[in-house]
Amino acid sequence: MMSKDLLRKHFYENSLSFVRAHLPSDRADEVLCAHLDLEDGSQTPVSLEELYEGLLISAQNTQGKPNQIGGSIKGIHNLAQITFGFNPHLVAEHYQTSKQIFDEIKRVLRPSGLLNEGVRGVWPKYCRTMLDAAKFMSQFKDGDDFYTWANTMYQDARSQDAIPMLIAQQVAGIGYSLGCDFLKEKGFINFGKADVHIKEILASVGLCDENSSDIDCQVELRAIAKAVGVSTYKVDKLVWLIGSGTFYMAATPVDPMIKSKDKFKKAWAALTPTAFRA
Repeated sequence: MMSKDLLRKHFYENSLSFVRAHLPSDRADEVLCAHLDLEDGSQTPVSLEELYEGLLISAQNTQGKPNQIGGSIKGIHNLAQITFGFNPHLVAEHYQTSKQIFDEIKRVLRPSGLLNEGVRGVWPKYCRTMLDAAKFMSQFKDGDDFYTWANTMYQDARSQDAIPMLIAQQVAGIGYSLGCDFLKEKGFINFGKADVHIKEILASVGLCDENSSDIDCQVELRAIAKAVGVSTYKVDKLVWLIGSGTFYMAATPVDPMIKSKDKFKKAWAALTPTAFRA
């Protein structure tokens, strides 16, 4: 039986080859770079407004919500119209309840589609997230203040996961995984997002159990990254591409990979020696 690190390297190399094979040869490097490469930005603060907007983007990054939230208002960026340009301090001061936010969204942005206005409806829950996120972000004077706070934990591998946990505790609708999603997109590249695609693919190759927790999956993403010598962000994006089949960051359109997750599983089963299997 091969070591776990050899399995991780084998998985990464085959994943990269699989995705590359689905891209036009003359554009493969460009498209892969656009999706997989992000420099460490943990020491490069962005504004508090950009952080608040980023948290709201991540809050809708669960199955179905991008269409129900962002899609219904033609993009999350349009929330700038009712959030004072994504200023969390002003949002926290102006809105006393999430219902007030929802009422303003309906009045100004007029979301398309049917709106479930009950407490369990997608929009009412998202508005609670918006208010909680504003209160959380308004604890910080500016972006520098947030990055200083986050880096007190991020610079020590033993405490990194405390950051998304603390965010999840204070912001309704942001669990550990979405907290990680927010952080990785803001330059904290030792985080990945343990979504359903990634969990299923890692389980299919024997790198985690089907019922692994989000944190256990995160640990495995980091272990793959360490074994290969790349960022956790890069591993996350690579596996996500296989799961989704969508090259959404390409400068010009690229045909999606059809049933890429199933095709990858079949390719792995056919080409991988028994010693590498679960």
